Amino acid sequence: MHDTKMNSATKATPFKPAVLWKWVIGAAAVFYALLLPRYDIGFYNDDAAYVLAGKSLLHGSYLSLATPHQPFATFPMPGMPLFIAPWVLLVQPHWFLLEWVSVAVTLLTGFLFVKLFRSWLSARLLSVGLALYLFNPITAHFSGMLMSMPYYLLFVLISFTLFEQMVNKRTTGTVWALAACLGWASLIRPEGLVLLPAVGIGLAYERRWRDLFVTEGVALLIVGLFLARNWHQAHGLLNEYNADILASLPYWSKGHYGTLLLHFFNVIKECLARSLLASPFFPELNAFHVVASLAGLLLLGLGVVRYSFDPDVSPGLLLAIVTYCYFYLLCHSMWLAFDLRYVLPL
Repeated sequence: MHDTKMNSATKATPFKPAVLWKWVIGAAAVFYALLLPRYDIGFYNDDAAYVLAGKSLLHGSYLSLATPHQPFATFPMPGMPLFIAPWVLLVQPHWFLLEWVSVAVTLLTGFLFVKLFRSWLSARLLSVGLALYLFNPITAHFSGMLMSMPYYLLFVLISFTLFEQMVNKRTTGTVWALAACLGWASLIRPEGLVLLPAVGIGLAYERRWRDLFVTEGVALLIVGLFLARNWHQAHGLLNEYNADILASLPYWSKGHYGTLLLHFFNVIKECLARSLLASPFFPELNAFHVVASLAGLLLLGLGVVRYSFDPDVSPGLLLAIVTYCYFYLLCHSMWLAFDLRYVLPL
């Protein structure tokens, strides 16, 4: 009888709540693999641009290979091409293998999600939250595409994980690693710059003044060197983003605040409603999306209040994450160019 109970317990061990998240990641890996035949590298302009930028870096320069006379490149920003350049060297000309790199990066963000929030959530809630992220339609859709968002999110999560280690374990080496990650995230997407004030506010709350100056100073130096290079060689900072920025300016200068408010609500709707509730059968349930968005905002607010009193949660880390989310939303609310993939880092 005793042996029977032990055998039953042993058979149930792989499905214990404490390791359920591993099964979620494994199931997501299978799901992403099944989606891969739908994608081809070069389907979007962006993924082709990243491959060409990686090839340029492998030759010791950063040029726009797709442009006549191959001028100095300011777009894409070099963070992602630097990351994929070794893989470009390994797989060329079999570019479809780069899809697996994107899948691996997406799954790695799931692992970092577990590492970051393990002390915040129970084992069951952690697995549910991980499943909601990995099987989110947006996450799954872009899991095999060579787009910058999963790579950017990877460095966002690494940054917050390093922040937690630095504050809780009082380690010095992670300060430089955090600074490098903040700088690299900002070189993958320009929105990465909002990480700097967010992490800075969190460190200030924790009274880690030396760490604050080191991380912010080094991260700004990394970004500044690239912008200085652009100004010197290409006579601009981020030339390819100028059109989007200029398109947004008239709405601010002429006081079209109604349009801006509507755009802000659309961003919230995409982040909190359609990203989870999008359906090919009911694509325009606007009233339903309004209710879902408001409910999502309420739940987010309640979650912040609840975890602010949790002794297992670093208040500085919570403040940094909330500030980052707020600044990221604010950034895309002011920048009228918006696509559903911009929701992924949230």
